[in-house]
Amino acid sequence: MIRFTLNARICLSAAAHSLCSQAGFWFLEFIHAQTYWRIVAFNIVLLVLKTAQERFRWSESTRLQQ
Repeated sequence: MIRFTLNARICLSAAAHSLCSQAGFWFLEFIHAQTYWRIVAFNIVLLVLKTAQERFRWSESTRLQQ
């Protein structure tokens, strides 16, 4: 997902320099606008959940050692 977002961003930047076709540019702009912030939010949620899981495991392991 991140690779797609980066490719879309590169293509959108390149479109200003006529390196992408006009049809492709509009398609990527639509996809980019619709999904970019959803992907960012989803990745943030995953990061928060992963951090919470790691903290829980750490607290459980330290509690069991005491």
